[in-house]
Amino acid sequence: MLEERGIVVAVAENGQVFVATQRQSACGHCQSEKSCGTNLLSNNAANQQTISVNANGHSLAIDDVVLLAIDESVVWLGILQLYVWPLIALIIGGILGQSIAGEVGAMIGAFSCLTLNLLSVRWRTQRENDNYLPIVIKKLI
Repeated sequence: MLEERGIVVAVAENGQVFVATQRQSACGHCQSEKSCGTNLLSNNAANQQTISVNANGHSLAIDDVVLLAIDESVVWLGILQLYVWPLIALIIGGILGQSIAGEVGAMIGAFSCLTLNLLSVRWRTQRENDNYLPIVIKKLI
């Protein structure tokens, strides 16, 4: 389980709450932190982000500090759905299109398979929205 602290900023009636979490960055801990452009950009960016989470049966109010958790399998499934499967669909569509109609067919097939794959990912994630949300495991304060 991956865990993170957050502060409740809004409460919805459907069992979901909106939590502000502190954005974590790996930058700023090396010898070139003063001259690195990435560190400068990350320091100037907004440090808070608001996410929707499942209250998991907890009665929460605004400004409550909570501990959030998300299972690693959800993260790995997201990586598969958003990066691996579209890449595989792109390759398969290109190969099928190439075998049917040459170079133009490869482009059309690759784009078509990629688009269909991304639409199916969107449909699945909207249908199973609560399965991908982090959950509140503990109210801290």
